[in-house]
Amino acid sequence: MTAICKPVKERNSKHGVTEDSTRITDWLREKQSQGIEYYPVKIVSTNTEDVFDNYETVNVTTVLDVIDLEHSKYNRYSGGELMMVLPCFNRKKLEQFRPVIFKTKQNEIPLYVSEEFKQFWENEKLIGLDFHEIRQC
Repeated sequence: MTAICKPVKERNSKHGVTEDSTRITDWLREKQSQGIEYYPVKIVSTNTEDVFDNYETVNVTTVLDVIDLEHSKYNRYSGGELMMVLPCFNRKKLEQFRPVIFKTKQNEIPLYVSEEFKQFWENEKLIGLDFHEIRQC
């Protein structure tokens, strides 16, 4: 696992909707059969009012306990929840699970992806995500 992905502004097609959605969901289905829920989405173009109903959104349900708190830097909120400042990922646990895309038990907001996912995204020239290396211990 080498990257955290964060959403960035997406490219729009001439109809005002992204054309990358089906490529990535097809690829995800092929690579990771569990831990992802797919939901159909109907998109209505604000420019032309055309309806596109062959798109899906994904919900990543794979949540792993792979952050090594002893080597990570974090703060605690008053309620006891962790705010990760600089997480350190346990290399052995990552190698054990090898998911393509996942969230962590300590923080379910960012998505983490494999190097394979990142390479697919970049090779297909998809946009909408920004990748950052993660620290492993």
